[in-house]
Amino acid sequence: GGAGGVLYAQGAFFSIGPQTVTVGPGGTNHQSGSFNAQGSSGATSRIGDYYSPGGGAGGAFEQQAIKYGYYAGNGGSGGGAAYTTGTQGIPGSGIDPVGNDGAARSGSTAGGGGGAGAVGANPNGGAGVSNSITAAAVFYGGGGAAEGGTGGTGGGGNANTNGSANLGGGGGGGLGGTLGGSGVVIVRVG
Repeated sequence: GGAGGVLYAQGAFFSIGPQTVTVGPGGTNHQSGSFNAQGSSGATSRIGDYYSPGGGAGGAFEQQAIKYGYYAGNGGSGGGAAYTTGTQGIPGSGIDPVGNDGAARSGSTAGGGGGAGAVGANPNGGAGVSNSITAAAVFYGGGGAAEGGTGGTGGGGNANTNGSANLGGGGGGGLGGTLGGSGVVIVRVG
């Protein structure tokens, strides 16, 4: 799956009073042994009037015949395309400037999910971006890998591995029923 969008706003303004804070959960992969199953995209994270979209679901295929592809989802970063022997799966689109597109299929290799810092590859997830808002440099928003690949730096899951929580990493592809990593909201005053 694609990574959640990484929104960094300097000099952000909040009106006086309570602010709505939502930490979006990561999306889900299709479950092991299921047919015609499509994963879900991650949910949007929010503080006040600042929003960052969740990552797009990875593409899927019909396991019995392995010939029906399902489009990957759009999101902060787009999900990678599925491998199909019939029609090529379509990768998801990311939203500039918070994310990037997922990768298309390449031969018999599915595409990795897009990361906040780079488009997805085959079969690896796109890299996230580094930010030091917490004083230490941390990578956020790595894309999830396709089968046989490595997740993007910043919490992207390897194949059949969940994305990292609180980093917005995309879940890895495969039949493991993986999850995308939840988002995070950080506010630094001063």
